[in-house]
Amino acid sequence: MHGLTNRGNILQGISSSFNKLVSSLPNGYRVRRSDDIYAVDLFCGAGGLTRGLSEGGINVIAGFDSDELCAYPYETNTPSRFIKADVAELSGRQVARMFPPSGIKLLAGCAPCQPYSPLGRSKLATRRPETALLWHFARIIREVRPHLVMMENVINMKSRAEYLQFKTSLQELRYGISVHEINSHKYGVPQLRKRLVVLASIFGPVELIPPKEEKDGRPFVEDSIKTGLEALSAGEVSRRDPLHRAKGLTPKNIKRIRASRQGGTWHDWPRALQLECHKKKTGNRYVGVYGRMSWSSPAPTITTEFSNLGSGRFGHPEQDRAITPREAALLQSFSTDYDFLQPGIPFSHERVGRWIGNAVPVKVAWALAKSFRRHLDGRK
Repeated sequence: MHGLTNRGNILQGISSSFNKLVSSLPNGYRVRRSDDIYAVDLFCGAGGLTRGLSEGGINVIAGFDSDELCAYPYETNTPSRFIKADVAELSGRQVARMFPPSGIKLLAGCAPCQPYSPLGRSKLATRRPETALLWHFARIIREVRPHLVMMENVINMKSRAEYLQFKTSLQELRYGISVHEINSHKYGVPQLRKRLVVLASIFGPVELIPPKEEKDGRPFVEDSIKTGLEALSAGEVSRRDPLHRAKGLTPKNIKRIRASRQGGTWHDWPRALQLECHKKKTGNRYVGVYGRMSWSSPAPTITTEFSNLGSGRFGHPEQDRAITPREAALLQSFSTDYDFLQPGIPFSHERVGRWIGNAVPVKVAWALAKSFRRHLDGRK
């Protein structure tokens, strides 16, 4: 009985927030044409998806996330409103009230990917609450019945029961569905980031706009972070940009990064610096950790752990440290002035790393917006 009371209080609080928000939406959200696209971003985080959709011509009304500290970067860098809410506690009716009475409705959702990534595939990971979020996304779609749906996540999700249930739900609702495995690099992101994108429309399958690939294989790391940023040592913070700060390294890891070459592996180190696991036969598989990026190549996938040298090939190409949050944000195609840090809130590598590493690259979101726009133009 006590649990039911708590749930009722939570829902009542969310309803109160909705009432205040709906009554305060600016006049700019009034419908101008019947084919204007209006979006709600579930699991919005710091706003990468919303920023890209907005730049691509979609009116994102609001973003939802259970992390209340996302409010500052989300509302500071996008034209949309932030609502703190657990998607599992939301009703379709509450979400539907966010949309104007006419226009095209888009529901977008990129649930946290860790339970579906290779690093998260374990019995423990399947019990995490996040694995149910895709089910709640499907539930809200059934209750709202938007014209358009967008879902992005890691490619490994395709083998999961949650994904198959999600796709079946869309089929039962008579959506035209298109499934795409994309590499963000082909859409102008200086990073090798492969993702699964599901687009759905009541008007039929949605085609992605074709990627615009550069002949020389760009963009590379040097195109994003080689100029315009202060040189830093491990543990230092930029005097001009508080997001440009390097995590400290132990004396031994300083020796390791100094012994590393661009694009190389820990095989470049003298044996005295190698970890015990590297000396085992099975250790030869882990060549991507403790490595430096290369100026003349795309970055590896930016994960939430990019500040940690040992979590991937996250070493700066020249400076003896791991990349900073600002550099990671640029490699995710956030703008140079994207403001993540709320005044008065202590900095946290873990928190900011989660926002940046989990984000949909802004340029990918822009391409998705243009794909939906072209889809509707073709419908005419």
